[in-house]
Amino acid sequence: MDANPWKVLQEDVPLSCPYFDVRQDLVSHNGRPPRTYHSIRVRQRGVCVLPVDRQGLVTLVGQYRYVLGRFTWELPAGGSPFDADPLAMAQQELKEECGYRGGKWLRLVGGDVWGGTADAHSSGYVAWDFEEGEPQPEPEESLTLKKVPFKTAVDMGLKGEVTSLISVALLLAAQVQAARGSLPERLHKLLLR
Repeated sequence: MDANPWKVLQEDVPLSCPYFDVRQDLVSHNGRPPRTYHSIRVRQRGVCVLPVDRQGLVTLVGQYRYVLGRFTWELPAGGSPFDADPLAMAQQELKEECGYRGGKWLRLVGGDVWGGTADAHSSGYVAWDFEEGEPQPEPEESLTLKKVPFKTAVDMGLKGEVTSLISVALLLAAQVQAARGSLPERLHKLLLR
């Protein structure tokens, strides 16, 4: 069942940039006639953070997403080089986008983002008991921060108001873990406020 049924007959990279390669390969599946398969091969892994402050509020990041052509709400997130520690990169993203430093961290989710088209992978962490400071966004980031109760953030994810799937997965993972009572006690109490 784990055997690879794909045979790559020819690889071509018609587009390459610092963030990803677009591949146009000639492939055969289980010995069938060759066909073209397009895919995106990313050069970074994704990281996402569910920040829960001392009052039990979650910070959402709002921004206009150029590719989507609309304003979105999501959890703080970004890209991490493959050779970098994902936790350290998540901590850096939280500091840049929200100004939060230190605290306690727990990895809750990780997985492939859209495996049929791209090899993107993302990890999600929850952070709490951190110090608050001033955000330091990148020059091309115009961010709006909004604090909401955890339950409200989950509801926003379920209603489609938070549209980043890694953000929704992280919110739901935290909700399930809280319902099971399997989170650290302090975090559990913050999420139930």
